[in-house]
Amino acid sequence: MEQSKRRWSACTVKEVEETKTICRIPVCLAFIMLGVVASLEDTYFQEQASTMNNKVGSYGVPLVVLQLWYKFSKATLGKLYLKTVKRLSSHGDNNMNNNINSTNTNKLVMISSSYAGCAGIAISMIFTVLCCSVAAIVEKNRLDDFDRKGIDAITEKVGMSMFWLLPQYLLLGASVGIVEKSVGLLFHDQIPTCSDRFMPLFCSGISGLGALANVLSVFAASKISESRDDGTSWFGDTLNDSRIDSYYWLLTALSSANLVYFTILYYCTNLRSELRESDQTMDHMEPAS
Repeated sequence: MEQSKRRWSACTVKEVEETKTICRIPVCLAFIMLGVVASLEDTYFQEQASTMNNKVGSYGVPLVVLQLWYKFSKATLGKLYLKTVKRLSSHGDNNMNNNINSTNTNKLVMISSSYAGCAGIAISMIFTVLCCSVAAIVEKNRLDDFDRKGIDAITEKVGMSMFWLLPQYLLLGASVGIVEKSVGLLFHDQIPTCSDRFMPLFCSGISGLGALANVLSVFAASKISESRDDGTSWFGDTLNDSRIDSYYWLLTALSSANLVYFTILYYCTNLRSELRESDQTMDHMEPAS
């Protein structure tokens, strides 16, 4: 610990900023896969819903209900995670020894915030894995329902209710909501630097690239699936002619790999030490000349 403090004290503010930026860029790359999965809400999830039964009795439920459910899950679960983090931080504060001064109390909260942000990103990745898995299972059941109705049902809706999509919308909303709050926690620092200010925006931009990456992943999956012995692509002219469940399983595998990548990044690089050191007192840092 003392060695860590001495190393920080020997650095200028500019050097610390450069080090933190280099350490955090690989973290931001993990947001590409999160963006790929997040883009499903406006694409294949909506297509699934449009081919399913939206009747409740004699009343037809509009598809926008699923989008509202997603937005509600995103906002509620994101705020719930942030509230839980703050409560745990306050709980740790209340259990501190009475002789610890207020400076160390703030330091404890900062450490909790940094690690809560890192944990929140990992939790979001777990939710993406669960979301894609559930989506694959639901889509397989939808296709089975379609097959039972016969080939003439191409333009018809299957009997399976669209409310079977609620779990995957919930999991996706939880993933997006928690990761948005976690970015702010991860790049929150006792003494904000330039990198802390632009990194959340940079992460949002990287996540936005996920929508483009989704197009590329569909193209790649289509070519790979066509290269099999039967020559049939996963993506047909209509959703009922496609095997989107196979694509969802592919995203499940890629999301799992993304979680492994983030875990390795945390334990096998200097990310963990960078988080610890960024939470130490910066009072002895020399200003850049």
